[in-house]
Amino acid sequence: MGGRSDRRLYALALLLAVVLAAPLLADTEATQPADQPKTAIAALREAVREYGRLVKEINPDYLPGDMTDYPEATERLEKLGERLEVLSREATNVERQGGDWSQLRQKAAELQDDLMQLRCFSAPLRAYSHCIRAGIKRPRWAIAQVQASEFISPPVHDFPGIFSQKVALDAVPGQLLHCQLVAVPIDRDIERVEVKLPGRLSGPGGGLTGLGAACYLAATRSTPLEPEQREWETCPYRLRPCDEANRLQADLVQPCWLTMQIPEDAAAGVYAGRIRFTARDVHSLDLELRLTISENSSD
Repeated sequence: MGGRSDRRLYALALLLAVVLAAPLLADTEATQPADQPKTAIAALREAVREYGRLVKEINPDYLPGDMTDYPEATERLEKLGERLEVLSREATNVERQGGDWSQLRQKAAELQDDLMQLRCFSAPLRAYSHCIRAGIKRPRWAIAQVQASEFISPPVHDFPGIFSQKVALDAVPGQLLHCQLVAVPIDRDIERVEVKLPGRLSGPGGGLTGLGAACYLAATRSTPLEPEQREWETCPYRLRPCDEANRLQADLVQPCWLTMQIPEDAAAGVYAGRIRFTARDVHSLDLELRLTISENSSD
């Protein structure tokens, strides 16, 4: 695995969080835009949190040193950690001795932007690290759940999503539920992508059947559609059934759009099932689906 340890990097993130949590902001009330110290420290704290998340997700200890993008991503991660340390010391000095809080806030915002750029750039590395932690040997791809109201652009190095083996959905009886899952390749093409949905969910009252669940893959290499031509308002591409032969290029992500009709008489409670992604000559991906149905509001 990688020659650099994430333990030192993560220890730095924790140390910075402790330093920033000290006397800089004893007041935990909502930040006011006109309060420059609070907004500056809030921005810096968010940068600390994002840095810690990135260290955990990339986790160089789980990555092969010869993996594509490894040298650049880990170098950028270390440099961002150094910038974060310098900025935290600057915040302490400004709090103690006075200074320009607005300039500090601007630096924190720029650091946050750079952290988000690294999050996108490191998508294949984060996918690999996630798979290793999940016990998958020789990872080739991973899945992330994305809000159905959002659309992720196809380039793999533009993907900021968080990888997981769980899909969490909320609905009410009678709702046509939408869900978006994004498949991310790890440095190679993925052939014959298919998605298998559960025919039944276990849960209260014997579970749920007759959901009419369907999955479609966004044809991201096709010409984007005008809003009035779209099958799904937020998806600018043509959709095709997931049971057709589909190929995922190594430099693209694959948005998968799921629909599920919740029965009008569905009992409130938590339901469970599994979603499986399969492809030729690579490991399958089994996702735990948890659907929480709430009572319809009285109004």
